[in-house]
Amino acid sequence: MPKGKTLQSEIGGYLSTLLRTHFGKGPTSTYVTVARPFIVIHLRGFLAPTERILVEQKEWNRSRHIFIG
Repeated sequence: MPKGKTLQSEIGGYLSTLLRTHFGKGPTSTYVTVARPFIVIHLRGFLAPTERILVEQKEWNRSRHIFIG
């Protein structure tokens, strides 16, 4: 871990980069909380507009099959 960076910022940065690499876009913000033995990650702004509409229509399970395969 680079000097001056917290565990939370390292995890958040890595996860944002990983999602951007694999999905073509990353979240607008990533919040990470570490409270051993748990790590809680909150992603904001990760859904595409089409996915957001399906989620609002309670079709979130369908959206997973369409977009993830």
